[in-house]
Amino acid sequence: LKARHSELQDVVVTDVCPYTLGVDTSKSLGHTRESGYFAPVIERNRSIPCSRVRAFYTAHDQQTEVNFKIYQGESRMVADNIFLAE
Repeated sequence: LKARHSELQDVVVTDVCPYTLGVDTSKSLGHTRESGYFAPVIERNRSIPCSRVRAFYTAHDQQTEVNFKIYQGESRMVADNIFLAE
C-alpha cells in the first residue's frame, strides 16, 4: 500500500457491526402473548456508524412506558443471544 502499487488504486476501510443488534420483543399467539423473540434492528456487517428506525408497539392499551433489552447475536430467540443493556 505504501508503494502505491498500480493494481491498488483506491482502498477504502470501513468499520462494521460484527453481530446483529436487536431488542427483545413479544408475539401474540392466539389469546396469549409470548416474549423472548429477537427483533433485529442493525444487521451484522452493516457499516457503522449508522442509524435505523423501527416501529414497536406497547403490549397493552394505556401503557405509559416501555423498557428495551438490547441483544447481539443471530438467533431468533433472545435466550440464545448475548444481553448487552436495558
